[in-house]
Amino acid sequence: MKRLLPFMSASDGKDAGSTAANDNVSAFYFEENGGIPNNPFLPVLIYHGVFKGRTDEIEKVFQKNNWGNNWVWTIFPYHHFHSNSHEVIAVRSGHAKVQLGGPQGKIFTISEGDCVLLPAGTGHKRIESGGGFAVTGVIRAGRIMIPK
Repeated sequence: MKRLLPFMSASDGKDAGSTAANDNVSAFYFEENGGIPNNPFLPVLIYHGVFKGRTDEIEKVFQKNNWGNNWVWTIFPYHHFHSNSHEVIAVRSGHAKVQLGGPQGKIFTISEGDCVLLPAGTGHKRIESGGGFAVTGVIRAGRIMIPK
């Protein structure tokens, strides 16, 4: 097992759409897509329900594991990526459909308690949301890139 976040672990298979060793973790690889580079080496990891029933602990867990400078908000409704920064997003409340990997990427539904790890370069966009959708997020120092 390769530990990618100190409080979670997953396998690192290379098959797009593969499910990691833990049934509650999914790993996905994306190729370059519509001006979005994605990450050729690291997968997007979706930890399903890891904070379910304990969303009040998200910031504490992130900070304990050196993912400080948390913010609470939403996900931008347009494709963007962080060129030199990883991002971790945990759903505090509600649910959303998000597109990962760029304009031809994959659409996922995320909901309260889910946590998504986006390696640097990974495109992401909120398509729709409901139920008071809010996330706690952390972006390691870097910048946002919006493809033209």
